[in-house]
Amino acid sequence: MKLIILIWLVLTLIGPVWLYATGRVDLDSDYATANRESAHLAPDPKRTPEAVIQVYSARAFSWRGIVAKLIPEIENAARNYPYASPYVLWPGPNSNTFPAYIARAIPALRLALPSDAVGKDFLPNGALFANAPSGTGYQFSLYGVLGILAAKDEGFEINILGLTYGIKFSPLKVLLPGFGYGVNLAKRG
Repeated sequence: MKLIILIWLVLTLIGPVWLYATGRVDLDSDYATANRESAHLAPDPKRTPEAVIQVYSARAFSWRGIVAKLIPEIENAARNYPYASPYVLWPGPNSNTFPAYIARAIPALRLALPSDAVGKDFLPNGALFANAPSGTGYQFSLYGVLGILAAKDEGFEINILGLTYGIKFSPLKVLLPGFGYGVNLAKRG
């Protein structure tokens, strides 16, 4: 039992310690002073005239919208979102619950949120079972506090108190707390 607790503790803390040690987390900043400069993730509109749907995630600051021919469906899903005003940092509903809800309502988006998107596993109206946000599998969630997700796009995730452990299959990655997109296990060539 001690070995299991030690392994769980190491797997839980390795991500946050790594983020802190590499300077990826700034403990002295806050939302009001966050950098809002472009990260240049979107295609250059001068070179990409067609509509593009993109979803971005950011650690604890904001989620930006998506644009394209799915706008009427997105607007309709947003109007039906059951948590327009309540906001609970953990376990939800929060800013990650909203894109997960939109994704479940519109499977064509094939949106797989990063494993550290706290609140993505909070299912609306107390539901215990739902489609995965990507629409490629299913999940069980007990109010975003405890759950299991199995899907082609997300992989296999176990959520314990908002911490996600699991494996993603394409590309092969181990999912640990603090590593939102996982630790890449695939060969680089």
